[in-house]
Amino acid sequence: MSKLHLQELQSYDWPGNVRELQNVIERAIILSRGGDLQFEVPRRVSRNGWPSGQTPPSDDNEAEELSLDQLVVRERAIVSKALERSRWKIYGADGAAAPLKIKPTTLVSKMKRLGVRKESG
Repeated sequence: MSKLHLQELQSYDWPGNVRELQNVIERAIILSRGGDLQFEVPRRVSRNGWPSGQTPPSDDNEAEELSLDQLVVRERAIVSKALERSRWKIYGADGAAAPLKIKPTTLVSKMKRLGVRKESG
């Protein structure tokens, strides 16, 4: 475990108490596969519902309008790029699901929902 990870674990206030800490540690152990532990400490959320240090975008100074359609477009691009990099392999350590950190079955569902298909030819 690096000093940065230790500082991250110590600086988080653990609102879920011991169970939340236990879940983070168990997840790190499972994902490490015998290598270095990679902790995914939850981001702190302020009272306004945004991560600490961030404020929601203001309608007055927002350069571009946010929409769920943009989220779908971005998600489709991320999934497509992962599939291209894996040469359309979904399962296994070198499959597209691994770098996305999702189950292969979840990736298949996302592909169907987003309409992502390998072009034949």
